[in-house]
Amino acid sequence: MKKILLMLLVWGLCFDVAAGENDAAPLIENGVEKNFYDNGDLLSEVNIVAGKREGWRKIYFENGQVQQETFFVNDKPQGIEKYFYPDGTLRLVARWKDGQLNGAVENYDENGVLELESTFENDLRQGPTILYYPDGKVKRESYFVQDKLDGWFRDYDENGVCRAKVLMKNGENASVIYYYDENGNLLWFKTYQTYVAFGIGVLVALMVIGAVYLSYRRKNRL
Repeated sequence: MKKILLMLLVWGLCFDVAAGENDAAPLIENGVEKNFYDNGDLLSEVNIVAGKREGWRKIYFENGQVQQETFFVNDKPQGIEKYFYPDGTLRLVARWKDGQLNGAVENYDENGVLELESTFENDLRQGPTILYYPDGKVKRESYFVQDKLDGWFRDYDENGVCRAKVLMKNGENASVIYYYDENGNLLWFKTYQTYVAFGIGVLVALMVIGAVYLSYRRKNRL
């Protein structure tokens, strides 16, 4: 089964989107193919036409509740795919085009509250990705280009105040970091220029110390 795993480790959150376009080939040529749990309860069902999945495929929990539903065209996911919690609450919504993720992917918590949303283009994150607090306020936001962080990565507190932001470029820290207090006032920041200035300062200090040391040695030789 093909899985597109969004490992947002820096946020301590991840979720899977598994449409299953690389599942084992259907066992029948035409008709509705069904799989069952060991106890005989229905596990999954999908319509097969000429050996390819066509239409809705549904996967069920053992309690009979739908776990996942995906629409297939010519054996590829197409349109909106949904995941659910065992109680029927919506867990995730993904959008497919010709077997690739295209559009918004939204993840919900067990209470049905939007927790995370990201935008995809041809299976790659492209555009904003936003993590929310339970009350709907933005917790973290970032921007992706070709599945790599690019632009400002911002972290907010529960009052909506930006507490930190990091400039990313091509998936890496661009050495620009800002930290703010609870009122939004700048506490301190680091930039590439800061590091350069610090390095130059250390070099100058070492040169001065070396010059003083050499002068001391010369005087002691006299």
